[in-house]
Amino acid sequence: MRVDLSRRFNPGLCKERIYIQQKTEGVQNSFGVPAVTWSTYQEARARVMPMAGKGGEIALGQQTFAEARIRVETAFVAGVTREMRIVWGNLDAEGNPAADARVLNILDVEDPYQNGLQLHYYCKEWVE
Repeated sequence: MRVDLSRRFNPGLCKERIYIQQKTEGVQNSFGVPAVTWSTYQEARARVMPMAGKGGEIALGQQTFAEARIRVETAFVAGVTREMRIVWGNLDAEGNPAADARVLNILDVEDPYQNGLQLHYYCKEWVE
C-alpha cells in the first residue's frame, strides 16, 4: 500500500506562535452596543503564509475569498469558527495583542484532507 505523504501534517514547518481567540459580548453600554472582549481559546504553533494567486484570490470549492490574504496552517484544533480571530505575535499582560502583533480575522477554516490532522485558516488582516 502506498502512503500519500502530501496529506500528512509536518509540525516542523510550524515556526510561528499564534493565539486563537474567541469573542465574548458583555453588558451593553448607554448606546446599546455590547462590550466586546477577546480571550485565548488555544495557543498553537503555526505556518503563516501570504496567499499566492491572481490578486490574492483563492478558490475553495465553489467559493472565492477575494479578501483572504494570509493562510495559516496548524495542527487540528477542535471548535474553531469564523467568529474567532488569530493573534500572530505576542500578547500583553492582559491577554490583548501586543503592539507588534498582527490580528487576523478568520474568513474560513477547513480540514483540507478531512483527516483530523490539520486546519487551514484563510484570513484577512484586521486594520484599526
